[in-house]
Amino acid sequence: MLLQGEGNLTKRLDIIGQDEVSELAQWFNQFLDSIHQLVVDIKTCASTLNMAANESGIQIADVKAVSHQQEESIDNVNNLIATMTDTAHQTSNDCQESSTTIKKTEEYSKRGTSLISVTVSEVSLLNESLSESSQSMK
Repeated sequence: MLLQGEGNLTKRLDIIGQDEVSELAQWFNQFLDSIHQLVVDIKTCASTLNMAANESGIQIADVKAVSHQQEESIDNVNNLIATMTDTAHQTSNDCQESSTTIKKTEEYSKRGTSLISVTVSEVSLLNESLSESSQSMK
């Protein structure tokens, strides 16, 4: 009988005759048909939702992998920018040192030129003095 169906929605009441009890059994069977169809529809929806959830999980894993790759790329770019910044600072420092060295070299060159001019003048004076001494000795 139906009480022993243990949730089996495919079992139905036997309809014997055409009295009120038979009509009630017919309506009850229709009610079970509706419930059975609802359970089948729910199962189908649950299966569809499960498949969609699995597909979403795969897509989420893909997005996560791409995000991780983008994060690594951004980290690499940040490291490259830091390296370029350090190189630019070092180049700037080297240029400042070169400028200072050039200024000192220019200063030393001017002093050297001045000393050479003084030396040439003194050698000329010495030469004149030697020439005069030589003339006097003759």
